[in-house]
Amino acid sequence: MQHWEYKIVFRSRVWEPLTKGVPVQKATDWKNHIGETEIKKDIDKILAELGQEGWELVGISSNSDFLGAYYSYENRTVTGTGSIHIPSQDFAGYTTSEKWVFKRPKS
Repeated sequence: MQHWEYKIVFRSRVWEPLTKGVPVQKATDWKNHIGETEIKKDIDKILAELGQEGWELVGISSNSDFLGAYYSYENRTVTGTGSIHIPSQDFAGYTTSEKWVFKRPKS
């Protein structure tokens, strides 16, 4: 029977306002971790290295820790983060983290 080993790359970023009080957000650069260790490389390089080591990407799961909100164009304000308004200018949350799962045959 074939046995597998798994490796998880955890990627995270935060969203920062471009202008105070206006809900236009800019994502920071992704941070990549394997276990507790931060990997200071571009994801393309990480993928190439893992591929050379025999790891195969088998799944990606995304998560949003940043809730949407209601933006009033008339008042230029953000209210009710995470709430629903009808009619609205609601927007969904942003992806703040991803879990990339790799596997390879166990030797």
